[in-house]
Amino acid sequence: MQPTVITILFLCILTAILFTVFSFKKNLIYLYTKTFSSVLFTALGLVCLYYFIKNGWNKISDNQLIGSFLLLFGLVLCLVGDIILGMPRLSELRRDTLPVIVGGAAWFTLGHITYCIALIFLLGISPWVLCFIIPMALFYTYGNKLFGKLDYKKLTAGVLIYSLLESLSFALCATALIFNFSISALLLTIGFTLFYFSDMVLMHNYFGEKKRYISVLCHATYYPAQIIIALSILFIV
Repeated sequence: MQPTVITILFLCILTAILFTVFSFKKNLIYLYTKTFSSVLFTALGLVCLYYFIKNGWNKISDNQLIGSFLLLFGLVLCLVGDIILGMPRLSELRRDTLPVIVGGAAWFTLGHITYCIALIFLLGISPWVLCFIIPMALFYTYGNKLFGKLDYKKLTAGVLIYSLLESLSFALCATALIFNFSISALLLTIGFTLFYFSDMVLMHNYFGEKKRYISVLCHATYYPAQIIIALSILFIV
């Protein structure tokens, strides 16, 4: 692995740890550190894409090239969503967080759509994905709601649609890992598993009882997810 990738990866991990530890702070520093953590995993994706293209230009297929660029674009969309979702920590936005939640979720939804398209280019699609999507989406939306006593208000349909996209992301990776093992499929499966779990926990923070450990657990899984997804670009085959 190239020294530049290792350096940025180290910074990603260090910054993510520091942000997770201090994520309960309700001030402007929260927004700055959250943004910086997201910028770093996006930078990691960019550097991995550079070396992926540089080291394998003559062997890269069109699908791999398109898929790798789309993975990077997904990271950028999530970066924007991160910034928006961090804004309710600012005092003037604490009273009405719903528009900010919807705005941030919209960017993450675009991010997951982009991720799904990227994964189809990179890994293909199998009928077996249906075995994962429906039960995972229902558990995410309704099982999580009953378990955590969540109130989605008017956003139940939106949560369900979002959960279907996250479940599809996982299903595309998992089926590829089972039927055509590769390092990139393994990393992507781990990344999207953590992403799924992180967002499911995040539902408790926005629609349930806000507790410090929920915020910490959410960030402790979300940033490793994005870091691993970014790193997977280097191992695309």
